[in-house]
Amino acid sequence: FLDPFELADLSDTDLINSSGTRQSTNARLIFETGTSGPLGFGIELGHEAVDYSDTTDPGLFDSQTNDIALTSRLRLSPVAEARVRLSQEDYTAEDLVLTDRTTRALSFGVAYELSPITMLDVIVGVEKIDTVGSGTDRGNFGTVTLTRALANGSAGVILDRSFGIEGGRTSLSVNRSMDLPSGTLAFSLGVTKGETGDTEVTGSVAYGQTLPNGELTASLDRTVESTDSGNDILTTNAAVGYSF
Repeated sequence: FLDPFELADLSDTDLINSSGTRQSTNARLIFETGTSGPLGFGIELGHEAVDYSDTTDPGLFDSQTNDIALTSRLRLSPVAEARVRLSQEDYTAEDLVLTDRTTRALSFGVAYELSPITMLDVIVGVEKIDTVGSGTDRGNFGTVTLTRALANGSAGVILDRSFGIEGGRTSLSVNRSMDLPSGTLAFSLGVTKGETGDTEVTGSVAYGQTLPNGELTASLDRTVESTDSGNDILTTNAAVGYSF
């Protein structure tokens, strides 16, 4: 099986019990200009390919993804900034139906300092998915993030609505990070619901302890992702680390 600690996100193919070889190739280029000025621009290019050999399971197939994103940032005032993002992703796969899909998205965002210690960030967008032979899907997405700096860390609330070929997903979470006398503690708790499946609980806890000659860390994390086929994958990771 594929080691879940080696993957950013699990998919249906990662859970297939089969032998063979999988070769993954990816590259990404990001360029930004005007980052310290009132007006800035950015471009992001990405390529990812997955190739299988010596496999017999039809669920393991070669695929390729190319994407491009253009962003523009405008400083409206000393406490407000606006952003525009336009992106396109082209995906092809040598599966049973020879999937050929193009996803386009346009989003607008505003970051606003409600006070010297409170930040509000709002993103709204629309997404269009064209799949050869299957028609077009359209949906809206967005994120609202409220963050407040505290005397010993920060606290925040995130409301997120995503859209994809698996449908929409709505998530709500609260988070808190604290600076301890000799370490750090961060935790979050939330709920998420996709187009199909049940409402699931998500959350994380991360602790770091500074030692005289090293560091001790421990974490527990639970996430939920929707796959292309509409299934929910629940992933729970627990880890302990020690450095000397």
